Amino acid sequence: MTNAIETKNAPAAIGTYSQAYRVDNLVFISGQIGMDPVSAELV
Repeated sequence: MTNAIETKNAPAAIGTYSQAYRVDNLVFISGQIGMDPVSAELV
């Protein structure tokens, strides 16, 4: 079973990828840069 994981507590993914994927009992996460989720400014 594969599920995309997305949270509003982190900046939205830029581009065509998801913040994370769950595949069975594994979670694959993408790298995140230090962006403020409200202002989208690099902090």
